[in-house]
Amino acid sequence: MFRLLPILCFALLLPLADTPQARAVEDPVVNKATRALEKARAGALARRNGDIVGACRAFEGAVELTPTWAVAQLELGRCYRLLGDPKGSALTHLNLALKWLPAWSLIHIELGRLAEDNRRLDAAGVAYSKAESLAAADIRAAGGAARLAPHNSGSARLIRLRRILKRQPGNLALLHELAVNAEAVSAFDEAQDALVKILERSRYPQRAAARLVRFGQRTGRLEAQKIGKNLLSKGFGKGKTRSR
Repeated sequence: MFRLLPILCFALLLPLADTPQARAVEDPVVNKATRALEKARAGALARRNGDIVGACRAFEGAVELTPTWAVAQLELGRCYRLLGDPKGSALTHLNLALKWLPAWSLIHIELGRLAEDNRRLDAAGVAYSKAESLAAADIRAAGGAARLAPHNSGSARLIRLRRILKRQPGNLALLHELAVNAEAVSAFDEAQDALVKILERSRYPQRAAARLVRFGQRTGRLEAQKIGKNLLSKGFGKGKTRSR
């Protein structure tokens, strides 16, 4: 009998699914979401037209209607930052957006910009690095990191190499340079990716595989060692002739 209770309850509720009473419960939520979306659109349009104050007011309305909507929280935090954060609440709104969408690179970029505005350069660097790890192709994150990095630092060289490689993605010498620089600043995922690309494209796959194994041994990355050792044990690289 107890197993049938959920089914019986569902059956009893079915006639109420499209009644005025049911719509009365649903409509306030739907209406709030619709109105919040309208305000967010108005805010985006105002910002594009240079009306930052108007944009802030619109996004304030969106947040008031739907406080758990991460996009509205992000946009309100960004608007406040663009105005110089007069209420001192930009960080609060950005952190709320981050709470609900932690893997959205744009939130980390805005956190970096806010920290940079407040001269908290270490925090800005951490935020930009996180944004780059989430969206390596986003030039806003790379630009922020470049502003903070000394011209001759490893981070600055790495940023320049990334930009060049976007134009020359098949340049193996640049990929090798990227791997060296990425390893130097502990960007091990990026270094490994570069070495794997070299391995896939090189005329000398065994040499590239050995380089990948040594990288894995230096950094303790077992996956890199496994990929390289598997190819070395075969002595061939995807149909290519064995190299010396």
